[in-house]
Amino acid sequence: MAGLPDVNGDGLAEVLVANQLGNSTDGVFQAGQVLLYLSKPTPKPPRITALGWTEEGFKLQLTGEVGLKFELQGSEDFTNWRIMGNQTQANQTTEFLDTDARNANRRFYRTLTVP
Repeated sequence: MAGLPDVNGDGLAEVLVANQLGNSTDGVFQAGQVLLYLSKPTPKPPRITALGWTEEGFKLQLTGEVGLKFELQGSEDFTNWRIMGNQTQANQTTEFLDTDARNANRRFYRTLTVP
């Protein structure tokens, strides 16, 4: 938000609003204070939609923010996850083909955003 101070230099605005009836010692208010800290929203990882089986494997559609970096992971037991691929979302929707899915009894998928 324009005009709000960046107190600690992290590129985000911090605002301290104090009740005038609060006691202040060296700028620290003892009562009636509210700290508003505006942060950058955390992007949501892409949403996964199963498109189904093809001759080559199992096809997924990933829908998310353009430019978002994410990791697609797969698991057969919800405990041990392995990286299926890393990608930057070039379009709002992207397709992924799991060519190894036929060799698994079952496969679960998840996406995680990465820096």
